[in-house]
Amino acid sequence: MATNTMTKITPAAGADPIDVLVPPARPWWIRLAAASIIIGAVGFVGYGWNFGLLRPAPDCCGSGTSGPQIGLSNHEGAVTVTGYFFNSSTHPISIVGATANLPGARVIEVKSYDGTYGWEMPPESLVDFPVVAEGRDHDSGGQWFAISFVPERCDGDADDWGTLTLELETVGDHWYPTFGRSLTLPDALVPGGAGQLSVLQPASLDGEFNNIDRPLEAACVLLGR
Repeated sequence: MATNTMTKITPAAGADPIDVLVPPARPWWIRLAAASIIIGAVGFVGYGWNFGLLRPAPDCCGSGTSGPQIGLSNHEGAVTVTGYFFNSSTHPISIVGATANLPGARVIEVKSYDGTYGWEMPPESLVDFPVVAEGRDHDSGGQWFAISFVPERCDGDADDWGTLTLELETVGDHWYPTFGRSLTLPDALVPGGAGQLSVLQPASLDGEFNNIDRPLEAACVLLGR
């Protein structure tokens, strides 16, 4: 028949019984080294999170629109409006996808576009994702987008119109883990007010866009509605 036994720990003569349960403090230099490692790790995570090492951080200094333009699309029966993203961080960012919300319109496609040397409509220099937006210290720290859409009405967009949401990731392979994020640009694609939108019109419609500043109205005129 098995017998359960219990070992009794007896403290040495003159020792405090609590020392049997609580180990003695480690040497000061070990505690200092451990504290330095913890503080350093917390500091790296905080710095990397806020300055683009662990996740993209373009949260200031001009993310948003830059001179939106509208014209015909490569898709029949659709038009294209442009959007712009400025990478305000010092690190390059990979844009792996983009979605647009255009009130009063049905979005067909969002692609990157090289607008460095001027525009053509319909756009011809479309690029599939992912694309890289260089940091603000680079000559080309921004990225253009071409958004094809079909207007579902021809009025009602006198205020700020349209938003662009980007899926962002850090660039390159890292020994530490990195995190992606979604970022909705803080500025509207087309700000409200006169003179905010440029219309790239075909020769056949020359003169049809006097005093047209609203994107849905311009889209309908481009499509002959």
